[in-house]
Amino acid sequence: MIAVQRLIRETPALLQRLAGFSARNTGALAEALAEATGAAPDDVLARTAAAQLNAVAHELTTRNANRIVAGQSADEAYPLALAEANAAYGMLRAGLGDYAR
Repeated sequence: MIAVQRLIRETPALLQRLAGFSARNTGALAEALAEATGAAPDDVLARTAAAQLNAVAHELTTRNANRIVAGQSADEAYPLALAEANAAYGMLRAGLGDYAR
């Protein structure tokens, strides 16, 4: 895991692929949210919600990877990772309200 994280971070082509994956993930989530809410495929609310959800997931993933690369074990990182995930998704939930529920 640590070697893979370092390789990705140090290889521009891999960083570019990761950005492309993220964009495709956001697009697919936006389509699913639009379908679930009966909105048009390019609905601004679906796209905005998808972008926000993906941004939170990306930030949490990055923070967790940083902990592991810095030498923490998964067991050591878990309590803070869980607290941060609950806080971040809680904030997002409050901001999105009942959208797509």
